[in-house]
Order: sequence, then structure tokens, then C-alpha cells
Amino acid sequence: MRTIRRMHRLTDRTGIALPLALAALLALSLLLGAAMVMATVEMSTSRAHREGVGALLHAERAVERLLAAAPGSGGAATPLAPGVVDLKLEGAPGASRLRISRLARSRRLIAEDSLRRTETFALVAEPLSKGRRIGALATSTRSAPLPPLGIGAAVISGGAVRLIGAASTLVESSPACGADSAGLAVILPDGESLETQAGAAMPAAVERHALSGQLLERVVLGGATLAELASWATLRLGGTGPIAGVNTSHGASNADSLYNWGCPPTLGVMCVSADTARIPVVVLDAGGGTVRVSGDYGQGVLLVLGALEISGPFRFAGLVAAEGGVRVLPGSVARIDGALLALGAAGVEVAGADVRFDRCALRRARIALADGSLPWRDPRIERGSFGWFEVTY
Repeated sequence: MRTIRRMHRLTDRTGIALPLALAALLALSLLLGAAMVMATVEMSTSRAHREGVGALLHAERAVERLLAAAPGSGGAATPLAPGVVDLKLEGAPGASRLRISRLARSRRLIAEDSLRRTETFALVAEPLSKGRRIGALATSTRSAPLPPLGIGAAVISGGAVRLIGAASTLVESSPACGADSAGLAVILPDGESLETQAGAAMPAAVERHALSGQLLERVVLGGATLAELASWATLRLGGTGPIAGVNTSHGASNADSLYNWGCPPTLGVMCVSADTARIPVVVLDAGGGTVRVSGDYGQGVLLVLGALEISGPFRFAGLVAAEGGVRVLPGSVARIDGALLALGAAGVEVAGADVRFDRCALRRARIALADGSLPWRDPRIERGSFGWFEVTY
């Protein structure tokens, strides 16, 4: 009996249903929970992907809208220039911010009488709220003709011309830079005097004109006025008050200074490459008064809204023009290669200076004027955008 009872206990399975049911429920709960987690993850991933793609498309639309609104693409609202632009697009959840950066800039002469500047920009759009960023590259070009300056002499004056001292010379040039004939030494009005004092030599190549002040100005400046050319300045001093004097300076620390006017290697100056490539249009706004220029050297174009005095060993290659008279003070030992224009009736007085007519220097001055006028020219975006990329950081 004892053996039969022990075997009955071993084969008795009553009470196992509840643990099995609990285990099954636990397994089902785990499976259901895993399914819910996966579904939630899938929904979140899908939503994030949908929002990301939407933000990417909105960013792409923002770039295209900016390019469509830029001058040169049929629009005239937003010129391409380094900076930040905010755009609100229809249907977009929020505004997009576009960051514009200039990557490269180059210029070259086209057919010897026109200057073209090419700029490549990176446009990166990002939603202000959240989303993915996208960028594109775009190229903009501007072209400007070289001003047809009617300058054919070392000195062109609206009044009398006076040379003082043996060191004072006005020299005509030999043909150069595409010219067929030599230039003159002096062009001055009929009835005005050409004087030499203290051993100065009388210039040989002299010509007279019968032009009034404004007509003379437009003839020698290719139909423009000096004030109009001054609007193309790359460096400008004065305008807010009288300026008594300007002293040019150079050096690595002054690479972008208002007083660094470039370096003319043709005048025997030891130049660094950065200064040699710097050919600015400098405007000195004397407010109708007189400004004195001293210092070392410069090149390009020097325009004076008023009268000009030059002192010290100042050397300049290019065009020097003043609304009033021009005086090179005694003891200055100055030199100008290019041309000196004094459009006022006060004329020109040169003491101890050398002024040489140089067509090559004047050609560089014309290039500087064309370059200064480029920001005022309408840009052209020839092929829209290229090089699209997604930005991650």
C-alpha cells in the first residue's frame, strides 16, 4: 500500500494549469509589448523621416527662391552677397534661414575693353525651428567696360601751368600700350600762361584747347564727371568734414588700410605682392577745400573733390585728378607716372617734381575704375545653381 501511494503522488499533476497559464500570459505580454515598441519606433522613424524630407524640400525651395529673386535670374530683390537672409515660404512650417558665403572671386579682361568679375557663392538653407540643412553653389558674373578716358598728356589743366625749379619736368611719352603716337607734355586753355621759373625747362610738346571747365571735364573723363567717377571709389576719405591732410602708409599690418594705396613697382619701389596687386580708386572728399597728400607711394586712381597739394617724396602711378587746382610744393621730390588733371581755373603749379605721361599706368587706372564700377552693374547668374549638398554638423 505504501508503494502504491508513493506512485500516485508521483503521477498526480493537478494544479499545473495555473502556472502554465501565467507563463503563457507573460509570454504574450512580452510579445505584445515588443510589438508596440516596434510600432512606436517605426511611427517615430517614419515621422522623423517625413519631417526631415519635408524640411529638406523646404530648404531646397528656399535656395531656389533666393536664386530666382536674385538679379541676373530674372529677379531684382535679393542680390547675392555674403550675409544672412530669412525667407518664409508658403506651406512651410516655419521660416528658413539662408547663409550666403563667398568662396571665390576672380576677374579678367574680356576683349581688352571690358572687365568681368566672377564670384562663386555657397548658399546654405536651414529651418529656423528644426530640420535638415541643404546647400548649393552658385556663380554670379558682372561686367563693366573700361572707361574711355580722353587723356593724352602728362598734365591737363583748366588754368595756367607753372614749373618751378630745375627738377620740375613734364615729360611726354613714347608710344606704348597699343598707342600709335606719342603723348603730349601739357594741354592747357587758350589764353592761359605756361611759365617756367628757377631753371625749369620749357616742355616741348604743348597743346592748347578752348574748352570750358565742365566740357573739359567730360572730354577728358570719357563723358563722365569727376563726381560720377568718385561714386566708384574703393577707398574713400572725408565727406563728413574737412580733411587737412592724408599720409599714405604700407606694410603687412596695413594690408586693408585706407592709407594703403597699393605699390607701383614701375617707380623703383620694393613691393610685396599683396600691395602690387592692390590698384584702388581713392577718393579724397575735401568738401570744396584743399587737401594735402604726403607719404610714400600709391597707384591706380586718385580723385580729389576739391583742390590738391602734394608734399614729400610722394610717388604715384596712374591718374591723379582734382576738381580744383593742383600744387606740388617745393622740396617735395614727387613723381607721377600717368597723368595729372587739374580741372579748376587755378591750374597747376609744379615745384621739384617729375610728371610723366604713361599710357600703361593710365590703362591700369581704367581697369581700376571699371573694377570700382562693378558693384553698380547688374549681376548675371548664367547657369543657376550647381553642386547641391546636404549639410550635417
